[in-house]
Amino acid sequence: MAGISHVLNIAKEALLTHQQSVQVASHNIANVDTPGYTRQTLSLTTQNSSLSAVGSLGGGVKGEVIARHYDQFMTQRLMNQSSTMGNLEAQQESLRIVETIFNEAPGLALNDLLSQFWGAWQDLSDNPEIMAPRQTVVQRGQLLAEQLQSMNSEIVRTRYDIGLSLDTAIKDVNALAKQIAEINTSISSSESENKKANDLRDQRDQLVKELSGLLDVNYFETNTGAYTVLLADGHPLVDTNEAWQVSWQNNAL
Repeated sequence: MAGISHVLNIAKEALLTHQQSVQVASHNIANVDTPGYTRQTLSLTTQNSSLSAVGSLGGGVKGEVIARHYDQFMTQRLMNQSSTMGNLEAQQESLRIVETIFNEAPGLALNDLLSQFWGAWQDLSDNPEIMAPRQTVVQRGQLLAEQLQSMNSEIVRTRYDIGLSLDTAIKDVNALAKQIAEINTSISSSESENKKANDLRDQRDQLVKELSGLLDVNYFETNTGAYTVLLADGHPLVDTNEAWQVSWQNNAL
């Protein structure tokens, strides 16, 4: 009877382990399109054996821990590159907008108007006694002034629009920092040695990735499983369950 009971326990544990493996596989399939999701696997280990009259009897197999297929070094490298890419893309977008202001129609381009303006002065110096060259200088000057005023208005409007985008980005940064701090708290309170909050860790890495696209940041994991996120100058943005707010004043963060 003891032997039958032992075999039944092994079969019961094996069935439970199989169910766990299927659940993990189903979870992977369900999240195949989830941004930031990391594939998970169930690590298996042998069950503790038991002593019997004929020796040590194997206890079968059991699931030990659900692990993420996660490369911390590569993830940090990607975060750093994301910061660099975000910075370059922001500069490119701003310069592209400014470029359109100076890319005027032929004949009305700033270089053309300046050439016509100085050409009119040259004509006037050659024929100072004639009225027509004088009127041409005035007309060319008015056209140049109007174009400069128009370009100035466009630059002021562009600066205002960039300011609005910057305000939105600052709000996004503060919101992301707050979410990372909240997930830090959830991870630290729910994890144990063999139980990792894999989905929460995926969500946190995705948030850090989004944050790094807006701001140049560095981060590291503490012994409690929480992330500390630092600005490029070393000031903390997130520390365990605390998040600080950033603002843009006097053209500085």
